[in-house]
Amino acid sequence: MKKNKRGTDSIWKTKGKKKRMNDRRRNYDAINEVSKHVTKKGVIKGRNKKETRLLRQTCPHWIRTKKNEIDPALFSTSSGAQVCECCGEEVSTHFFSKAEVKNIIGAFTTLTNQMKFLAVSVNASNDDLNFIIDTHIRAPRLNKYYKKMKKIAQVQYRVSDKKKKKGAVKSSSDFGGWRTNFN
Repeated sequence: MKKNKRGTDSIWKTKGKKKRMNDRRRNYDAINEVSKHVTKKGVIKGRNKKETRLLRQTCPHWIRTKKNEIDPALFSTSSGAQVCECCGEEVSTHFFSKAEVKNIIGAFTTLTNQMKFLAVSVNASNDDLNFIIDTHIRAPRLNKYYKKMKKIAQVQYRVSDKKKKKGAVKSSSDFGGWRTNFN
């Protein structure tokens, strides 16, 4: 991976042939932190309510097992929804269309516009106003990142689907992932 200007790794700034992230045993900080605080029942539990709330908000819906592998923490309910066993959030496993993404980001941008106005009118701190402005500036970039992640996930699904059709030996990695058909 290439280091970007800030010195951090980025899969989005590669030149030439795009690299895909095939290594699932990558050392993700969020997964490691949440995995440390998961109880035997699979629920996130911090030292106090504040830490528990923060860990649930940062849950990436993946967990590191005792064998040091990263597995999805999702299970299917009777209604067909995917729910994270750690934080309890419902996760959509179907991709959004371009129009849906545009509507969601548009609504979020409208919200941040109103928040900027309200922050000044209620005399909020300078840090709060700067946070809202930064969030407003970064909101349109979500569309770009969503497109790239969606494209990578679809390619990975097609590759694993070809292996299954060729009659390759099925391994546990063939069954992981989103558990949906990407059309």
